[in-house]
Amino acid sequence: LATIFIFFGTALFYYMFFQPGMSHSYAFFLSSSFLFAWLRPLILDGRLNWGQARDRSHNSSFLLGVLLGFCFIVRYLDGLLCLFLVFECILLLWIHRDQGVKKLLDMMSGYLAAFLGFVVIAGIQFCLQYLKHDSFTILNHYDGSFEQASSYWKWLQVLFSSHHGLFYWHPILGLGLIGLFRIIFKAQRNWRIFG
Repeated sequence: LATIFIFFGTALFYYMFFQPGMSHSYAFFLSSSFLFAWLRPLILDGRLNWGQARDRSHNSSFLLGVLLGFCFIVRYLDGLLCLFLVFECILLLWIHRDQGVKKLLDMMSGYLAAFLGFVVIAGIQFCLQYLKHDSFTILNHYDGSFEQASSYWKWLQVLFSSHHGLFYWHPILGLGLIGLFRIIFKAQRNWRIFG
């Protein structure tokens, strides 16, 4: 049911069938894959559990970084997904702070493997762009609008504007956010950091 709502309640249907050359559907697939791979070791018995999460192997951490790298090269803004890993790293270091230096270094090596996977993919893209355009990045999308949008950020217009506002065009996302906050506040009781 959630998949049907996401498919028909967002612009995903339009971008998959009417504008397949644009990056939106590919970015959705890659971002969803990254979030699935990121959450997989954190879910135990159907519940999100930070304190007893399974350790992610170095190979799966590297592949997580590769997925993040692909997310980044498809849409630069999707590089912000790295904040999930940063948050996880800080939270798990805080939870396991009493388990000794060896455990903490082993955890950090997993995050370094993810960073290496990201650098490999993003580095290849940057090198190819440099060979083709004599620049590592190309930030002049849509006749300079990217440059203008990056100089100031209008959060309320992005979220609520009737001209391409996120919640105006995709109201199902507002309901999803309400559900997400409900899950977070419900799971907060299980997090040892807060209790």
